[in-house]
Amino acid sequence: MEAQSKPYKLAFEKRSRYLRARVTASEMTPDIARSYLSELAKICKELSISRLMLERRIRGTLSAQDDRKEIISLSKLLLNGLRLAIVEPQGANLKELESCARVARSKNLDVEVFDDVEEAKQWLLQ
Repeated sequence: MEAQSKPYKLAFEKRSRYLRARVTASEMTPDIARSYLSELAKICKELSISRLMLERRIRGTLSAQDDRKEIISLSKLLLNGLRLAIVEPQGANLKELESCARVARSKNLDVEVFDDVEEAKQWLLQ
């Protein structure tokens, strides 16, 4: 029996003071979001990560209602005190992701959205 491939690719790079992750997918669905967020949470816990930079290479975002559900799930999955910088190079997605970040902050997740890796790194390490 062949293993079914994931509908996304998740790559990690351990840096001296944070973990850099990149998620790539052709689309965004609630199942894809749950899957890669769970995988991220597991890696962060295993490596005792307190700072995570997540670069999104995904066309589109979830609907606002689905986004809120996924952000709540993310908050519960990730360790308390995790600082998360989301890098979104596609300008069309920034507004939606910034809205999600506001919801996440209301759930006590330390998260910001950026369109530039260096800006994200500066915020993450402060």
